[in-house]
Amino acid sequence: MRESTTPIAGSSGACHANMLAPGDLTELKRSDIVSMEPVAISNMPTGLLDSFHEEEILDLLAYLLSGGDPDAPEFRKSPGD
Repeated sequence: MRESTTPIAGSSGACHANMLAPGDLTELKRSDIVSMEPVAISNMPTGLLDSFHEEEILDLLAYLLSGGDPDAPEFRKSPGD
């Protein structure tokens, strides 16, 4: 049995079997899932933000706050930028 931590909605989805190969997805059917439970920690690797520049962190926050909508107000630059 393989464990995976991934969000899934609907009757199927895909998960990353290898986080170092983000384009390599494994198809997953909800009917094949043995159990689901919430996780207490993020999938984001520890220390990842330490390698980001300020602008990259702000972009990430804008993405998360906007739900990925590039037209959302979070992506607007402040006046003078």
